[in-house]
Amino acid sequence: MKIKSYHTFLLLLLPAALFSQNTFEFWLEYPVRKWSNHAIEREDGSFIAVISERSGTNYAPSEPTKAYLLLISPNGDTATRHYHFHDTTFNFNGIFKSYNEGYLITGFAKLPDTDELHLLLMEVDVNLDPVWIKFHDFSDYYIVGTRRVFMLNGNYLLAGGLCNFPCSSIIPLLMYFDQSGDVVSHYIHPDISTGESEYMLNSDSTRIWLFSPGLHGNGGWPSLAVFDMTPTFLYHQFIQFGSTIITTIWHTDSTYLLSGIENRPGVPYQDDELWILSYDTMHTIGLSNHFGAPDTLDYPAFSYAIDLNHPDTVFFAGFKHVRLGLPPPGRVSWIMTGQTDALLQERYLHFIGGDGYYETHYILATQDGGSFICAAKLDHDTKIYNLVFLKLNSEGLLTGFEGAKTQIRKTMIWPNPFSDHLQYRTLISGTELILFDISGRQALKTIINNTAGSIAVGSLKPGVYFYQLHYADGRVEMGKLVKI
Repeated sequence: MKIKSYHTFLLLLLPAALFSQNTFEFWLEYPVRKWSNHAIEREDGSFIAVISERSGTNYAPSEPTKAYLLLISPNGDTATRHYHFHDTTFNFNGIFKSYNEGYLITGFAKLPDTDELHLLLMEVDVNLDPVWIKFHDFSDYYIVGTRRVFMLNGNYLLAGGLCNFPCSSIIPLLMYFDQSGDVVSHYIHPDISTGESEYMLNSDSTRIWLFSPGLHGNGGWPSLAVFDMTPTFLYHQFIQFGSTIITTIWHTDSTYLLSGIENRPGVPYQDDELWILSYDTMHTIGLSNHFGAPDTLDYPAFSYAIDLNHPDTVFFAGFKHVRLGLPPPGRVSWIMTGQTDALLQERYLHFIGGDGYYETHYILATQDGGSFICAAKLDHDTKIYNLVFLKLNSEGLLTGFEGAKTQIRKTMIWPNPFSDHLQYRTLISGTELILFDISGRQALKTIINNTAGSIAVGSLKPGVYFYQLHYADGRVEMGKLVKI
């Protein structure tokens, strides 16, 4: 059964097909610049994702226009909930549980053609109807963002950041507000971060930890800024990690996990990988592991790269073959997702896509033992990324149907187009690779005995080739390549 989801400019969302084992694939395709950086799972196994729209196209200046909530049922059926704030333009950037069994929506709003920036706070009930809406003036800044919202002593603690155009650095923000959305106090940290920061509360909620890829007050090195709960800045501390910090999460009562980008060990040139590291409460590294492929840039998901519901089941997501800037036509990448055990040893690693350029936004560990992923695929004709939502089972697979639009693969083959060599990375050695030319004649047949390597194909004539990968269990993966 071929899965198709059609979307008009007016956001007419047709229900997706029903799948067994609580898995689904849903595409949000319409010609408007859009983004999702957060979602939440409800008790019934459905999901609420925040979707923001902006003017223009990707890789170009833009302004916020509007935002809405996308509801996805456990079986992949969809609906939307829209909100209007008179003539104000706005974006959403977070959704969190509230004290009243509803949800907090965070974002920012601007009056059109002005520099009046406001933090947008909204509480909605279980039916997603507004309970209250509040705007707080931050007009000295270009953007105000939310990373985390913590429940503390009957109030909320918002941890996020501010920036000035063009947002090349982030100013950390901590703000308490009450259950009506009114600000109790706020603190703007004077040390500017070289990237987006992550926040945690320590194990007894007496300290706020701010993780940054580099605070100027700490020499620009990856660091931890520690605050008490007033909040008052206490001190900086160096973190044993060399590059951008993306996501942190408690692993056990005495350890937390951090994901980020760091070079492949022993490689003298840039070969970024997705890393997961375990730290104790003194911020000393214990376990670590990295995921990706040699000789490509492999990044964690932009917003939330790791999640777990149990210490022995850690989910992660990123994307392989990153391109900095606008990817040229023909550039391909893969959504990369996997699961580790409590020792950060890989249980599975899947590569999804390879038929275009993908970027991964976030992953959620779901109540049924699976995962929920939001990613995006670039449409080169419109220069717009279209969103894809995947609900995977505990093995990282879509089940119960054939012909999915997005393919989950055990083997990656690149580049595409190719010239003299094809690179590969596979999870299963002993796989047979066959290439066929456009007329169906066999052009190459070989056995892949290593998990990574290259195949000389200089003797092949330029043109279109179709490949098949035959696994020992009888499964076959197929795709198309172009020789230049």
